[in-house]
Amino acid sequence: MILTLEKYTLEDTFGTSSELVRSMSEFFTEELNIGHYDAMINVILHDEIKVEGLDGYCEWDPKDKLIEINLAMKGPEWGVTLAHEFVHAKQNLEYGIASNNIVLSEQEAYDMEFLLYYRWKKEYYSGTI
Repeated sequence: MILTLEKYTLEDTFGTSSELVRSMSEFFTEELNIGHYDAMINVILHDEIKVEGLDGYCEWDPKDKLIEINLAMKGPEWGVTLAHEFVHAKQNLEYGIASNNIVLSEQEAYDMEFLLYYRWKKEYYSGTI
């Protein structure tokens, strides 16, 4: 697994939030046991409240084995959103697509997002995001 971070616009600089995103991404990769896949996850940080009307979204290109997670960094709970999208990343890697049943796919992501986020927070972070 290759994990990369990038800003949506080249003018933006990485701040301390990028360190948190990297820490979370590495933790979620380990917790979800997806580090062994021959794939790349690229987390794209947007300096906005919403990205295409969403807090974040996950795209999967099975041919190139590339997952792109787009994340609205000014969203109120971007850490929870990142956890949610990593669950979709796992679904994509395991099933080829998030799921044939969108409702079950989303329910699994909602069921796991807070659990993953608060596990990371308990182990690695004591401040507020």
